[in-house]
Amino acid sequence: MKISIFTLIGNIGNTPDYWQYAWQEALNNYLSFADEVVIVNGCDQDIAVLDRFTQDRHEKVKVVNLPWPYDFHWSEIAKHFNAGLKACTGDWIMKMDIDYIIHEQDFKLLRRILEGYFKSDDVRVASFMKYTVLDRNRAYLKVPVPFIINRHKIGKTIRFGIARDVPHNAWGYPIQVEGFDEKIGLPYGRQMIPERIKPTGIKVWNYDNFFRTKEITEEHWWRFSQARIKAGFSADWGDSKEVSLKNFANLRNERNKKTQQIAHKLQLTDHPAVMQERVKNMTPEIYGYSNWNNFEGLM
Repeated sequence: MKISIFTLIGNIGNTPDYWQYAWQEALNNYLSFADEVVIVNGCDQDIAVLDRFTQDRHEKVKVVNLPWPYDFHWSEIAKHFNAGLKACTGDWIMKMDIDYIIHEQDFKLLRRILEGYFKSDDVRVASFMKYTVLDRNRAYLKVPVPFIINRHKIGKTIRFGIARDVPHNAWGYPIQVEGFDEKIGLPYGRQMIPERIKPTGIKVWNYDNFFRTKEITEEHWWRFSQARIKAGFSADWGDSKEVSLKNFANLRNERNKKTQQIAHKLQLTDHPAVMQERVKNMTPEIYGYSNWNNFEGLM
């Protein structure tokens, strides 16, 4: 049984570092677990850093170059997901955002679960639990996400696109395809039936905005807000850079309050091994260090 992981790197500048993701740690993590890693590369300039990182592991790495415009439309997300899905050759295909990490202690169990599901006749999609890291000392279980796809069962029936039965769907989840929206450039259909998604119960650590400064967070959030507006979603992420940063702070503050009683306490050694050095060396201007002192001056 072969496991593929695909992930996206989309940025501006001439390295994948601009948006302050822990991308090298993430790729090292995926290479330690999967049999194949597909990188959908959105860089349209010099990608020497990515080339140097992958050059000694070409037997496991496949790079798909698909430029990601700075002023993008929200549909780019699903288009890049589908490019990654198409390029994978594994029996199981896992979609991992570049801020997702699989804990090394779960490698063997996750593979064993997927081997069991692979022998079943009816398992097309499986899920893992998104484990959101709030700061270096806290994390909580958020939601199951159906991002593990059986390549042999999907044919052309499952892609990433518009779920017309879920009005506020953000086009980032697998759907059962019914047609193609020529105007938006994405397949459309119905969201996966929950009963058809088999849980693995494995936690995948989501570091989200964890390693960003306030300045890059403002630019990133505003850029994604503009992309949402172009696609016809509401402007509730903000209609200016300043408002976007305040909305980010408000949303994260609410999340921190809601999860106060359910958040798990973390020690440095609880984090996946590949992330521990990065977490240890964080400084106060980094979001995950202390949530910018609970957003003082932004609310």
